[in-house]
Amino acid sequence: MFPALAFTAPPGVAHAVGSLGRTEDVRFSPGRRRLAIASFFLNRIAVFDVQISSAREVPHVALTGGVLVSSPALRSPHGVDFLDESTLVVTSCDGDVSLLALPPGDREVSAHVVAPLAR
Repeated sequence: MFPALAFTAPPGVAHAVGSLGRTEDVRFSPGRRRLAIASFFLNRIAVFDVQISSAREVPHVALTGGVLVSSPALRSPHGVDFLDESTLVVTSCDGDVSLLALPPGDREVSAHVVAPLAR
């Protein structure tokens, strides 16, 4: 049996999580401060700012902000991984691989269209 996990998010972040639709992959950044989620049908990547606390008996996860990233290079994004805290590698189902620079997150989870750094 899995232990309970406490979770909090401001309204803008909670709305963004609920709007993702079908998701394909999830990945933490190297510093575990960001969480990327591939939104398959929406052709975007949601990147949330994360704070994890295990100081209490039950771990607590707070999504404190985020950003929604779309790009002409994203067509049914399937896999994500971080190169560092602000650069993401994304694979699409058509076999394309793209590097994306990530904008900083905010509490309202703003949407950004970014050109790929490389394909």
